Amino acid sequence: MIDCRDALATADESTFDKAWTLRAGETIYSSDPKVEVIRMTFSQIIHHRAQLGVFLRLLNIPIPGSYGPSADDMSFA
Repeated sequence: MIDCRDALATADESTFDKAWTLRAGETIYSSDPKVEVIRMTFSQIIHHRAQLGVFLRLLNIPIPGSYGPSADDMSFA
């Protein structure tokens, strides 16, 4: 099974302008360039990670480091 990083690292960038279609049988839900689908996917990951941070703050739970130590983890200082 290939993971996303491997797939992006070995992807042919010349195909990124070609359409990627989300469909269920004959029903087409969207058709966008592959590069836009990749951008939207990363934006959704960022968005949901930020939402999780807000919920954790509201519950007074220290924020775990998503990309390294967070400001709530002062052990890195």
